[in-house]
Amino acid sequence: MIDRLTPRRRDRYALLLVLILLTIVSISISENGTWSRVSTTVLISATVLLALRTSNARKITIRIALVVVIVGIGFAAYGVFCLATFTHRRLQAP
Repeated sequence: MIDRLTPRRRDRYALLLVLILLTIVSISISENGTWSRVSTTVLISATVLLALRTSNARKITIRIALVVVIVGIGFAAYGVFCLATFTHRRLQAP
């Protein structure tokens, strides 16, 4: 069989495999902390974007996914900030 994948594309598949494995490990060992949710969200987002790029998805699909990823990471970070503020206020209440 002729190897039609360029070395650069093979490297993308290898990186995608590493990201998938890191995502699985991260989800399985992360505690239920707020920042672990954000880091897991970032890792999953990177995996999805690389998978779309590696699969030669249409540019519009990648752009839509990029917008969704940015919004998702933003909401995850905002959730951490709100939870920290709520917890801080709750601890200061008489």
